[in-house]
Amino acid sequence: MIVVSSVLVLAAEAVYKRSQALEKLEGNGEVQDEEDGGEIEDAVAQEEDLLDVLVDVLGHLIKLQGESFMPIFDSVVAPAFSTYLSPGQPASMQTIAVCLIDDAIEYGGAAAQKYLPSVIPLLLLATQSEDNMLVQSAMYGLGVATKVAPASMQQFLGPLLSCFVSTILRPGAGEDDGIAITENAVFGLSSVLSNPVYGAALQQTQGDFPIHELSKLWLKKMPVRLDGMEVQSTVMQLCDVVERWDERVLGPQGSWVLLDLLRVIAEVANAVRNESSKAASNGSTLT
Repeated sequence: MIVVSSVLVLAAEAVYKRSQALEKLEGNGEVQDEEDGGEIEDAVAQEEDLLDVLVDVLGHLIKLQGESFMPIFDSVVAPAFSTYLSPGQPASMQTIAVCLIDDAIEYGGAAAQKYLPSVIPLLLLATQSEDNMLVQSAMYGLGVATKVAPASMQQFLGPLLSCFVSTILRPGAGEDDGIAITENAVFGLSSVLSNPVYGAALQQTQGDFPIHELSKLWLKKMPVRLDGMEVQSTVMQLCDVVERWDERVLGPQGSWVLLDLLRVIAEVANAVRNESSKAASNGSTLT
């Protein structure tokens, strides 16, 4: 608790210094020239960088302590940062708050799921931002929530599918500055299609999102490559679907996705073989 209190004190100071700098920048007459303006912008960025670090510390505490950390999160951490989830906040501050709630959802267990009804609409809204870091963070949170809390997330399935599909299909989805966002959306779609808990809800969305079209889109964009957790999760989710030969997702005799399924299996097997060869080569070099 001492560490958390210290982090929150430093965060409050950083927020205050940031707001003071912004007041100068936004027209109270104290900025004398462009050089002064540049220095103030640097000061704002410096405080935001510090907030990023402090939120990372809190995120690591959630990761290390899991659900046992949630009473502290509920009592002092969430109240300190929840206001920055508002869409009226600057994108940089929203991103900081979203990253924190992402960690809580991912590692906080069942105790974190009480936040989902109020947080998911905000994350969905944040995916419409023009700020890539905010969109990426929000999309990651949606994917994680879809994976860890299917019972709670069924009520949001229509908006979630709309978000995931439109993100995957958007222009430039495969470009360098947008691929992480796209893969987060693929992870979310994978978490829906691979989990039978979503079965009944998927049937209700058939009119807008036919399952065979969703399945084709999922397999066409597999495998993901950037985030280690997403790589492992999506491969395991696909393995689960294949192991139980879920024709709800694969189609009759796998007919919906067979060619892409074989391609993904081959690509994953090749990647594993390359990693094994690389590890063996590094081991030989070390010895």
